[in-house]
Amino acid sequence: MERLGVYFSFNGRSSRLSFWRVQLVMLLIFAVLLIGGLGAAMAAGGAAVKVLPLLFLPVVAAFVWIYAANGVRRLHDRGKTGLWLVVFWGVPGLLGQMAKEIEKDQQLLLLGLLLGLISLGLSIWALVEIGFLGGQSGPNRFGDNPLMPTSEVFA
Repeated sequence: MERLGVYFSFNGRSSRLSFWRVQLVMLLIFAVLLIGGLGAAMAAGGAAVKVLPLLFLPVVAAFVWIYAANGVRRLHDRGKTGLWLVVFWGVPGLLGQMAKEIEKDQQLLLLGLLLGLISLGLSIWALVEIGFLGGQSGPNRFGDNPLMPTSEVFA
């Protein structure tokens, strides 16, 4: 059970392989839960479809927590603080919403497109930074390198 606690922790570092494993497993679990839940709700009838979002709320909250913790540990491996998730997740989301609203006005269409492109650029940067670039070699202020085993002294 202690091993599962690692996925909820914002402390330490995470390698690229570990990061992608968590991402893919969480995606598969969520897809199975969503498809299974929708199928069960549809089989049970209309009232169950209305209750389904309430049942999934704790599951979604746990998934968001795990995704955030996974991203923070990966940023730690890169030598960056977890606050970068605000730049990588929050700013693109906010800019994307602003772009949708602005694009409704034809006179501001170009501004909406520009905000959308900035949002896309930040999202691509986040993907490259968190998902593809290697971590710092050796220990950093967030912990030991997850790819280098710690040396143990045998007496």
